[in-house]
Amino acid sequence: CERGQDVEQGLPSVLEAGRAAAVVERTVDGGGARLASSVRKREEHRELLRQALATQERVYGNEHPRVAFAHNELGNVALRSDELDEAERSFGRALAIYRKVYDRKNYRVGVALVNLAGVAAARKDYHAADRLFGEAIALYADVLPANHQNTAIAHVRWGRTLIDQQRYPEAEAHLLEGHRMLKE
Repeated sequence: CERGQDVEQGLPSVLEAGRAAAVVERTVDGGGARLASSVRKREEHRELLRQALATQERVYGNEHPRVAFAHNELGNVALRSDELDEAERSFGRALAIYRKVYDRKNYRVGVALVNLAGVAAARKDYHAADRLFGEAIALYADVLPANHQNTAIAHVRWGRTLIDQQRYPEAEAHLLEGHRMLKE
């Protein structure tokens, strides 16, 4: 829509904010000034994402895929900062929007499920993590081509979570499946 394009042109986009965060993440070395700079940049990134989210909600409404994408990116920033409640809220909101818009017919639902599984795993709520990873992989099987990288990544992430639980045979199966898919 023209209005949306006009509004978005002078304001930070979610993708630009995401790229800025990737640069910040690559420069963190745990040392003094660089770490302080990283924290400031992460907060700047979060603020850019919030501005982009507010703009997208004004332009597209509260239940649009672009709004869900912004919530997902805010969840990623929160997760990297160990702000698990904020990450869960953001990923949960993204999932709710994706489910409303796409039902189970789009891979983005799976992305949100995997991200929520990561939060559950960080909280050591392994039952929830297992359920969410399983749901995501089942959805990917329905909507993505065989051996898609999203499915592979879900297997690897689930495998790492299983290692944390010392469920080594299951972890090995998921890690090997993910590796096999990434090689193909």
